[in-house]
Amino acid sequence: MPRSAVAAVATAVSTLFATPAHAVVGGYATTGDAHPYYVRLSINGAVCGGSLIEHATVLTAAHCADSAGGNPAAITAFIKDNDQLHVPVTSIDIPPLWNGHVEDGHDLAILHINPGNTTSGITAVQVGSPWDTGAYAVNTPATLVGRGQLGEGGAFPTQLQEVDTVLHSDDYMDDIYNPWYWFSDWNAGTDDRCRLEQLHRLPRRQRRPLTVVRNGVRVQVGVVSFVKSWPHDCADPAGYAELSGPQLAWVASKVPSIWRGWGGCTTPSGTPGEYHAYYHAWWEATQKTDGPYYWDIYCTGIYQPPASPKTPPKPRPTPDEPPLPAYCTSKPWLSGCGT
Repeated sequence: MPRSAVAAVATAVSTLFATPAHAVVGGYATTGDAHPYYVRLSINGAVCGGSLIEHATVLTAAHCADSAGGNPAAITAFIKDNDQLHVPVTSIDIPPLWNGHVEDGHDLAILHINPGNTTSGITAVQVGSPWDTGAYAVNTPATLVGRGQLGEGGAFPTQLQEVDTVLHSDDYMDDIYNPWYWFSDWNAGTDDRCRLEQLHRLPRRQRRPLTVVRNGVRVQVGVVSFVKSWPHDCADPAGYAELSGPQLAWVASKVPSIWRGWGGCTTPSGTPGEYHAYYHAWWEATQKTDGPYYWDIYCTGIYQPPASPKTPPKPRPTPDEPPLPAYCTSKPWLSGCGT
């Protein structure tokens, strides 16, 4: 499936179309127990959605975190959307290329929380699946949960809402977000940043996790970022920061424990291995770049500590016996010499 990104060209597109999305239209009521990875975020009075990706880590959108003004104390995380399970946020990580433009594809944020026992026993959502292209394929069934408005200009619900949808191609989205022939700068290739997926109707201001189920495991493949707001606020597909490529590498570099969720892999030499990822500014011998940054998700052999060197066995002790007489040295055949 082709992948593309909304480029910085989209200044006009951003002005006319790309705005935060806030309604959950065509969905139905659900609970945090049905989606235990879901985290409601209160940020200076505003509400956003996130996902528990590790027992002390929440993934959300960068422009949601921006509402805190860099102050993690301004954010409270409600685990499983439960008012009783609230924990403070201790720090915030934002991608280095986030520039405030949702259409540029770096609209992600990692919130570190102080969970205590609040997240004990909760299974975190798997973040991305670099080996499973089917998790991102066109028409893959997907789920979105959040507390967005139930219609354009409508009220916010008192219960968590769920929407079932499918993933659509970038070409499909290109027809919506690139309607005029002079807007044709959609980036692709090693610097691709963003996949655009479709919802039946799109929420605004509720950055919610977009998930699929693969082999019985729920996998987050995107974070909702923006929607076309003109001429119809809730009638158009949304853009998602896709959790693959450089975005996934950035998240994995900050939260290495998510590597284990990707399962095993096979190294180029054909041996069993495990995934690793990096995203940083210093030079790497790689063709994968994201602006001035180098990134990769790769399979490397499983480390095996060297075996301890074998030591020779100790000689068995002999029973204590009196020493032989001195003459036995020259006359061992005599009595008392042990012959």
